[in-house]
Amino acid sequence: MRRRDEVIGILLAAVVAAGLWALVFWQPVPWMSLDLYPTWVASQLVAQGQPEAVYHPQLWIAGDAHPAWVAVMERFSIPQADGTSFTYSPLYLLVTWPLTRTLSLTQLSVVVFGLNALASGVVGNECLRLAGCTRVWLRRLGPAGVGLLFPVMAGVWLGQNTLLCLTAGLLGARLLAHRDRRRFGGLALWWLACALKPWFVLVLLLLLPARRWADAALAVGGWALLFLALPRLLLPELAQGYAVVSQNLLEITIAPPNNVSIRAHLMRIQWEGWAELVRVWTPVELSAAARSRELWIVLPLGALVGAWGFVRGRRWEHLVVVGLAAVLVPLGVVWTHYLVFALPLAVVLAFEQDQVRAIRWLGALALAYLLLMWPHALPNHIHDGRWDYIEELAALDPTLLAWRAFRPTAWLLGVLLLALGATVRPRTPA
Repeated sequence: MRRRDEVIGILLAAVVAAGLWALVFWQPVPWMSLDLYPTWVASQLVAQGQPEAVYHPQLWIAGDAHPAWVAVMERFSIPQADGTSFTYSPLYLLVTWPLTRTLSLTQLSVVVFGLNALASGVVGNECLRLAGCTRVWLRRLGPAGVGLLFPVMAGVWLGQNTLLCLTAGLLGARLLAHRDRRRFGGLALWWLACALKPWFVLVLLLLLPARRWADAALAVGGWALLFLALPRLLLPELAQGYAVVSQNLLEITIAPPNNVSIRAHLMRIQWEGWAELVRVWTPVELSAAARSRELWIVLPLGALVGAWGFVRGRRWEHLVVVGLAAVLVPLGVVWTHYLVFALPLAVVLAFEQDQVRAIRWLGALALAYLLLMWPHALPNHIHDGRWDYIEELAALDPTLLAWRAFRPTAWLLGVLLLALGATVRPRTPA
């Protein structure tokens, strides 16, 4: 496939995505500040010498924030004062520092909006490349479809970096497919993805079933240096605060139904009191019984993915698309926009030319699910009226709502198990 066709597809997708998102969100910049302002506020606090105010005692709850945090928000008239908190790593602050220290919050929102539009095209192009698609018209027009998918639209509306993280992951995997110097660029992109989403560190382990022992050691060693040693040397107070946050993230889940993790589902079906927290982002610890059930699901599935990887790990592209979907399984909090990490696998299942026809149809249905859910699901994030309806349903029948909220989780598990049982033979990328 000519590079020109790839570039055309990426740019066309970026234009289509930006236009569609602006139309759906109507005023994209104010909306997109929700998940951007904690990073922006945290950078202001570090700049004025108050790093102790960055991390809050409770996750996603700004009501117990340090007085300095509240003062910065009031000084810049930032809304949503009780909405969320900063939960990223100190390295993420360093990576975003050039933007957060030179741009206003509104300007930062515009830049992130544009980067996500471009990333949607890159992700679409990489997904079709991994599927071995050689049709010129599809390579030019297909990437535009990424901007229509609900996980993408929800993440962009929130100002999230999920799509950017997936972009870095896919481009890194493309470079890591080579055994020459280009693999170092791939590792750098994967470390960047870890800075954007700390749980991406699990993807680094894909180098083990691929039998890339030296690269695996370098990837993990570099991650330890960048994420553990460097912050303690440069930003010790931030590193200490983040240690508490990361420990909490490993142990808790939350009740709102836009958290589609296995852990959240187990919590909802065994505790009727979750309905009282359906609209409250208060962390919830699992009972011993629920945690045991979680392990009985996550550990066998992880072992299955690992065993499959060692058997077929020499097929690097296949290993990557399965690993990107599997990384969501053990997480305690999986927001609906995280489902974009299963998109490459769904595309490979739907478009891989040598695939069994039944598998291709199932892959197409998986893609249709991501497309068709957004007209109804997106308003849950934007309009309070939809949350009022969910609150009422939770009060009337919490078990019914718990199983409704499980549908995206079931989709993820279904796509993953389908891939493990299918004979997917990716062609040499064009």
